[in-house]
Amino acid sequence: MKKTLLITIISAMMGISVAYAGTGTQSLTYNDGNGTPNAGTYMSTDTITLDISVTFAGYNSPGLSFWFEAQNGIAQFLTITSISWGTTFPDSTTPPGSIVGQGFASPTGASAGFFSEVPDLGSTGNPASPAAPGTYLEAHITLSITGAMMGTFILQSTTVSPHASEVSDSNFNDHNIVPAAQYMITIVPEPTTLALIGMTAVGGAFIAHRRRVLKG
Repeated sequence: MKKTLLITIISAMMGISVAYAGTGTQSLTYNDGNGTPNAGTYMSTDTITLDISVTFAGYNSPGLSFWFEAQNGIAQFLTITSISWGTTFPDSTTPPGSIVGQGFASPTGASAGFFSEVPDLGSTGNPASPAAPGTYLEAHITLSITGAMMGTFILQSTTVSPHASEVSDSNFNDHNIVPAAQYMITIVPEPTTLALIGMTAVGGAFIAHRRRVLKG
């Protein structure tokens, strides 16, 4: 969670560590609105739309930070095209204008085999009235796919410093979201590609049959 200078000073004066290992649990979940909420099948030029929810227990929270990282095989084909935040934590940690259009090309804070986007996708609420433990809609996000290869790939929240996804509590402690919350992306051929493959197969079978007939 990003800290203001004031919070940093207060934390230092109170002897509070931002690397907190106290009690509490926290997690992120995804819902694409189609069948399995944490997995989806797409064509190479589709869009992915996700509702991202945060759940925490054992403390009250004024907000959170999180980043997405995408597996190498799909990272270069993903772009964030829109994002909005829920009513509990409505104030974005990063200016929204700097999020839209972002791709996945940064190794900073990314796990091995992944690339991260750069802006913090988290948000905050009223620090004077932190949210009670529970589950809240954090963000609604859309990502575009452009020319991805066929296969199954992972999109997940980050766990590696300095971009470890985390939920803050009312004492300015940050609780890391581990394990990473994963969304599985399966890329399948476009209908026109399937049709061409089918036509090629039929044509190949016809030619083979003709050769056998001509050979007697």
